[in-house]
Amino acid sequence: MDADELARLEWLAQEMACRVRDYDPIANGRWLQATTTPDERWQLLFVMAAAIPTDVPWKHLTRWVDLPAVDALVAERFGRAA
Repeated sequence: MDADELARLEWLAQEMACRVRDYDPIANGRWLQATTTPDERWQLLFVMAAAIPTDVPWKHLTRWVDLPAVDALVAERFGRAA
């Protein structure tokens, strides 16, 4: 991977970190499909996972999530409760 590819993955990871807080999962999925290649999506999983601190509890990292809103989106999308 060259410096340009790495810079693009960094940009994608930062953009996704912002988008996940502002847009619903469906919109983010459409954005990812339109903006990235399948290889970039695969690589992005590892780049973003590497950015997660492993010494902080998961509930602390995700406490900003509005769980009732997430449950409603899951129910709407899949026709069932989360």
